[in-house]
Amino acid sequence: MRNKKSIILAMVSLLSSIALCFSAFSFAWINWNVDLNSTSIKLTSGESVLYVDFYGYKESSTFPLFPDKNTSSDTSVQQNPINTYIPAGRNEGRVEQVHGGVSRNVAEDIANIELKPTFVSLVDDSAMGQEVIKKLKKHKVNTDYIRTVPGGMGTWLAVFNNDGDVVASISKRPDLSEINNILDQQGDEIFANADSIVLELDMEKETVKRIFKLAEKYNKPVYAVVSNMSIAVERRDFIKKTSCFVCNIQEAGILFTEDYMEKTPDEMAEILRHKVRLAQIPSMIVTMGGDGAVYADRDGNWGVCPAKKVTIKDTTGAGDAFFAGV
Repeated sequence: MRNKKSIILAMVSLLSSIALCFSAFSFAWINWNVDLNSTSIKLTSGESVLYVDFYGYKESSTFPLFPDKNTSSDTSVQQNPINTYIPAGRNEGRVEQVHGGVSRNVAEDIANIELKPTFVSLVDDSAMGQEVIKKLKKHKVNTDYIRTVPGGMGTWLAVFNNDGDVVASISKRPDLSEINNILDQQGDEIFANADSIVLELDMEKETVKRIFKLAEKYNKPVYAVVSNMSIAVERRDFIKKTSCFVCNIQEAGILFTEDYMEKTPDEMAEILRHKVRLAQIPSMIVTMGGDGAVYADRDGNWGVCPAKKVTIKDTTGAGDAFFAGV
């Protein structure tokens, strides 16, 4: 458990009494001019669902699925289909705005348990960018180190079928280079006032290097999470420098080039016990959805944490909430 002063860097996210979070996602669009800056979006119409995820914003507004060309909206189309979805045509539906993204979610989750996170990130110069900041402030997240720059937010857009499976997706990564300037200019004061750091490992490599350099300078533990394991798997040397690395069972399979999807918690814990020692990872937690989570460290400690039985309403952001509690 981290105490009240922690820094989280995910897409660039720092949380602390500071908690620091680095992250910024802008928006993407397909065949229509809908601005989805920093949001999570579900478009449901008939047999298919269109979903976009950015920051994890929970409040929503309803708009036509295909607004006027000059209309800008960050949205997520909800259920309750109106007509059969026509991939190449125009479709009516409902749009719900949702801020998302690993780092933003983690920062807000930490604030919700009454700690004092500081979010280090970027937003773009749209109305949605300002809405992201406003929402974080409402949750008492320190936004002093968020800068507004063109292209500062990214977007993920996915198309789901009726079974909830992704059938297509498009993503736009933000330009986070300005975060390097934040770290160069204000990194010392940010890290000196934090007890720990949470890092999204798949952000730009030069930014990750700066973060670890500052963490080592001020002797701060680093907790790492990922949103794209295909990128993070190339950063094994960084994973070795973390105090704890957290991922889900599918991501663990990518990291260790094995398939664990059919493993029981006891089997996975035994596997992880050996893997962290061989990979020289200080400690690691693997989440397994309804089966709970397993953990292991290179000192020989390992085990299973069973999941509590609850009524599930929505699993979106569940991994981010889990990570915030580590």
